[in-house]
Amino acid sequence: MTSQEQSNQSLHVPSTHSGRIRSHSLKPQHSRLDYARRKSAADISQSMISCLEATRDIDELEKSTRATSPSWLKRRFTLFSLEKTIFEKRRMTSDCLYNSNDKATVNLLKQKRPSAIAHMLESFVRRLSSRKKKHHHEEEDETIIDPVYETLRMAAETRKRTIANYLQQRQELLNKQASLNSQGSLEPDTQPVSSRATRQSDINSSVRSKPPPSASASSSDLNLMDTECCTVTSFVLEQKKKYPGATGELTILLNALLTAIKACAAAVRKAGIAKLYGLAGSSNTTGDDQKKLDVLANELFINMLKSSYTVYVMASEENENMIEVEISRQGKYIICFDPLDGSSNIDCLVTIGSIFGIWKKPDHVTNPMDCILQNGEHLRCAGYAVYGSACMLVLATREGVNGFTLDPSIGEFILTAPNMQIPKQGEKGSQKIYSINEGYAKYWDKATTEYVKSKKFPEGKEKPFANRYVGSMVADVHRTLLYGGIFLYPGSKEAKDGKIRLLYESIPMAYIVEKAGGASSDGQHSILTIQPKCIHQRSPVFLGQKEEIEKIEQFYQQYPRDVVLQKLSDQKKFDFSNIVGISGCGQQHGSVYWKTKTELGSLKTDNNREQSLSLVNILKSSFSRIDCPIWMDSSTTNECQSIEKSVGGSQNLFQITGSKAYERFTGSQIMKVANKTPEIYEQTERIQLISNFVTSILLGEYAPIDLSDGSGMNLLDIRQCKWSKACLDICGKDLETKLSEKLVHPRTALGNIANYFVERYGFNSQCQIVSFTGDNPSSYYALASDPKTIVISLGTSDTVMGAISANEMPKQALDGHLLVNPLANDRENTLLMLLLCFKNGSLVRERVREETGSKDWHEMSVLLSQTTPSNQGFIGFFYDDHEILPQNIQGRFY
Repeated sequence: MTSQEQSNQSLHVPSTHSGRIRSHSLKPQHSRLDYARRKSAADISQSMISCLEATRDIDELEKSTRATSPSWLKRRFTLFSLEKTIFEKRRMTSDCLYNSNDKATVNLLKQKRPSAIAHMLESFVRRLSSRKKKHHHEEEDETIIDPVYETLRMAAETRKRTIANYLQQRQELLNKQASLNSQGSLEPDTQPVSSRATRQSDINSSVRSKPPPSASASSSDLNLMDTECCTVTSFVLEQKKKYPGATGELTILLNALLTAIKACAAAVRKAGIAKLYGLAGSSNTTGDDQKKLDVLANELFINMLKSSYTVYVMASEENENMIEVEISRQGKYIICFDPLDGSSNIDCLVTIGSIFGIWKKPDHVTNPMDCILQNGEHLRCAGYAVYGSACMLVLATREGVNGFTLDPSIGEFILTAPNMQIPKQGEKGSQKIYSINEGYAKYWDKATTEYVKSKKFPEGKEKPFANRYVGSMVADVHRTLLYGGIFLYPGSKEAKDGKIRLLYESIPMAYIVEKAGGASSDGQHSILTIQPKCIHQRSPVFLGQKEEIEKIEQFYQQYPRDVVLQKLSDQKKFDFSNIVGISGCGQQHGSVYWKTKTELGSLKTDNNREQSLSLVNILKSSFSRIDCPIWMDSSTTNECQSIEKSVGGSQNLFQITGSKAYERFTGSQIMKVANKTPEIYEQTERIQLISNFVTSILLGEYAPIDLSDGSGMNLLDIRQCKWSKACLDICGKDLETKLSEKLVHPRTALGNIANYFVERYGFNSQCQIVSFTGDNPSSYYALASDPKTIVISLGTSDTVMGAISANEMPKQALDGHLLVNPLANDRENTLLMLLLCFKNGSLVRERVREETGSKDWHEMSVLLSQTTPSNQGFIGFFYDDHEILPQNIQGRFY
């Protein structure tokens, strides 16, 4: 090797102890790239430096005049791993740092692979030993400096000096302030931090760390210091005092989150240098392309949270399934997070962030998925971090919302925006801003389109709103939180539920905004009230000032959607033109009160109706009563007694209508409307059941009542298949006219579908509408192949359905139902349908499951599958309460 080459492979490191310079020649197998790698270890963040530190005896080296010995080096430093084959492998591999001062550390770590610092340190130890043997103490040894360790040591000392200077400056400022106060000064020379930093530079200046002030330091220099200096940890500990039973686990969890956020902030700052831009070559479970920083941030969050020993289970945007924690590490909190929101903007240096929400594990709930799927009303705290010109954490708890800015000089989040509140309209600092991606305007629903139009083109002299949209939810919501306005991410024709995920984006952000005095909505309800059904469920989201959220909800009430048909249409795989006929069923005993059929008829004939109008808007003025009675209403006891009395008692009513008078039946409900609200009854042109109401919508005209469904009204003579005049007269004036004299048998074709559905959804104009019926007759008709079949339906209440001849109708019976059988021929009404009902059957089944020792329904199903089908001919019902069931029935359960 030439002298020039030797010079090129020498490192000159100034000695902080003797002032001399010692040159260390690298071994031939080492290169400049190797040194660059070792040197890069000195450039890691301050949070990593603490992992490799000198012991409290570091000052002995400065005081000592004797040469450093190998045993001293092994005793004084926490080393990377070493092993016996260190000189054979010569590989430059990094390993985990172990923070220990034990003298036996080296021996304990010999199982690990060699690392860069291990190579260097062992080389120096070997060289020092050989030098001592060679010189035999003829001359004093020069101090050998490890450049990597020395750089780390100097960085650690710099950090200590920075913190000491900060504390010294703070104390001097406090002393000066106390002195001014004692002299009666009315103008303190400190500037408190604004509760809402309207400019990021204000935030930076409010927490900027300065060197210790000299004797001649001006008061303006001191004004830059925040004398409170409240960190996130101290803030949470202060809040903890309000809850005597608090264990401190939430504080530990938040500290783990802060570590992950600091690491993400450092990675974002160095993304370009570290080549972290670009795609990672994969996509997450929601179909988004993953960036390299996405993957890194996700791993940081998961590892930090698992290591906190406070998390029971967690969910991330980047993971398809929930992330379970080892039992030995489990805690009592559930956390859902988006590790890097707005990652599509990483490469162009747009502000991005992280979002998280924290729930507590419900008591007595062991299924991890049930623990995760909680709504926003059970949140304990939520927050987001903004990675922009500064790194800011916004944390919302039950006490309110506070903002903390990361001071990189001390590595702590400092309280800079206490008690954050979204400004109300007209207040100082409030701005007229709406945030939405107008590039998707052609896909918006009518409500969103009209709302945005009203903001851009307001009536009169009112100033329009300005559109500000970054494309990162964290950045846009943060601006909305500071300045007011509204953030919108609605559903579209392409994605009716939008793209924002509910658990780890919408709910945490909605919690923050609502705690700051704002509001949230999906167009109808608060985001916090939505019950998630899966981890990656999406939802439209609107966040901002209460006034604007109320307005957008008003637009959604004005422009609702035809939900079922619209969703089918949006799938684009459903071709309505192939449908040749439609029939169905409706809930029995409910009723609808029409005032006019004018708008209903327009569905059939109007070919030029505006496409944006929904059925709700078209028919909103067509009803005399908005709220309608349903079968759950049992408030008509007096009316039932009047009906039975009018025909000579309950037994006679049973012989006519197939049932005694029941509070939930339609006849008694109509009688109550006629007696309690006669003005509504007089305005009513037509009264329909739910089944023929739906049929009327599809036809564009009034549809007749189906005989089977009409049997559940206590108004129909089931053997004559016509209305009972005695029952009609007692219930209401001209009731037969309001119900329509015409009655149809089940499965009757009534006509072609209304033109509204042809134009809007592409139905075939020749599509036939067949009469709908009630839910119980429909179940029986679908399952019974012939009149001899018995159908058992297990629901909230259990039902047994079968057939009986009209000639065999019992003369002495008060319980149970007899209906016109949907299987009967429409010309020969000799077949009736028998219906028995067991109240609260689902609750009884749950009790039986628990008594048999089954832990869940799956285990119960396995046990049932192991029994003989039909229980060898013995069929029994477990029930606690009968509802429509003969009182004297007796049996035995097998």
